Amino acid sequence: MYNSGNVNEAYKLFSDKLSTIYDDCIPLVTSTIKRNPNEPWLTQWILVAIKKKHRYYRDSSKKKTQYAVDKYKIYRNKLTNLIRTAQKKYYAERFEDVRNDIKRT
Repeated sequence: MYNSGNVNEAYKLFSDKLSTIYDDCIPLVTSTIKRNPNEPWLTQWILVAIKKKHRYYRDSSKKKTQYAVDKYKIYRNKLTNLIRTAQKKYYAERFEDVRNDIKRT
């Protein structure tokens, strides 16, 4: 690489060598995100609604029309309200079940 008379050829050899070393030392790793909710108040229907919200977000990002953005925002707000209500209901039921038992509370 150093003995090359042409600067462009020397740089290409250096760049190829650096890329090879980089790929060997830091391999590309792909990972997937598993959606396994730990929250028991997230029912199957709420998870379906979350997927629908993601689809609306993707559409609003691609189309960038005011209608698509408004549709996403309205659905997002309704879903947030639904999740908060489900969480409050879950904890209210849990506390009601153990209302007379201070140890389990």
